[in-house]
Amino acid sequence: SKKKTDHGKIADWEQKIEELGAKAISIINEMVEDIMGGTSSDIAEQLSDAFFEAFQNGEDYAKAWGDKVNEIIGDITKRLLVQKFLEEPLGEVFDKYKAQWFKDGKFMGIDAVLNSLSGLTNDLNQVGTDWITIWEALPQQIKDMITAAQDSTRETSSSGIANASQDSVDELNGRATAIQGHTYSISENTKLLLNTANLILQSVLNIESNTDGLSDRVAGVESSVKEIKDTVNDIALKGIKIK
Repeated sequence: SKKKTDHGKIADWEQKIEELGAKAISIINEMVEDIMGGTSSDIAEQLSDAFFEAFQNGEDYAKAWGDKVNEIIGDITKRLLVQKFLEEPLGEVFDKYKAQWFKDGKFMGIDAVLNSLSGLTNDLNQVGTDWITIWEALPQQIKDMITAAQDSTRETSSSGIANASQDSVDELNGRATAIQGHTYSISENTKLLLNTANLILQSVLNIESNTDGLSDRVAGVESSVKEIKDTVNDIALKGIKIK
């Protein structure tokens, strides 16, 4: 007889294929965003900001758009070059000396590090020599785009600080003062907590020291009670003896 089709398993396999496909798409999207330096919304914001800023200032907005594109491409190129020709060889250098400094998870000591510093210096300098060779081999246009992206990043950072209004500065100062006050209060309250904890500890130690002799005292009381009980029993049975 022919084998019957297991529709339940087929449905499970189809569901698994869909899940794997969705995961693959998500991974690809993340890789694209890593390469581009942001999401499509991030890139759109950068380009639109350059366009509208140039338009408002009466500048050539087409040129501003092109310049921003060059900055984006320069940033992509820089990150890929750094990842391929700096991060990867430096990772190999780190792995090399990690194997020398640690054996089976145990640190081999300061001497192992000191004895390897000469080799580490040579390896790091070799990475720099290789990097310079690669940089010098790049077309001038690529170099210009990378340096333009670098300059743009620095200008954005510095202008953000320089253009801060006095109100913003005053607000930051006020918040810093408030934080300082809260920090002082926390410090003082911490001291009080420590003092209270010390008093509690001292009381616990006193309780412990008194508790140590409690069993002996209870045993003495039990012995005395037993003697009294025995005496009362004798009186009840034999009467009071007069000596």
